[in-house]
Amino acid sequence: NPITSHRYVQTAIQVCSAVNLHDYHTFFKLHERVPCMGPFLLDNLATPIRRRALSAMRSAYGPPSTRVPAQFVEKELGFITAEGSKLFSKLASNMGISVNEEGVAFVK
Repeated sequence: NPITSHRYVQTAIQVCSAVNLHDYHTFFKLHERVPCMGPFLLDNLATPIRRRALSAMRSAYGPPSTRVPAQFVEKELGFITAEGSKLFSKLASNMGISVNEEGVAFVK
């Protein structure tokens, strides 16, 4: 079918799959390369996906003594600018997650 094989449709299917599977890594990779005005549409989904991703990371990377490099977490969650780093710190703080120069501490 020529419609479903179009690259825009294929990208939309991949985005839907990433959202439904709670695959934040794939979602933010797609966010970087989605065509046309797609990033503006995906921005509406980004915050809830980031919250779910941080909750998953909290479960995976706990206990609190474990620190994960902040740059890694920021990149995984699509925060790629200096402004994005500030937004990440605010989101993490609202979720009770500690972020400093030593990294991110996921307190359970």
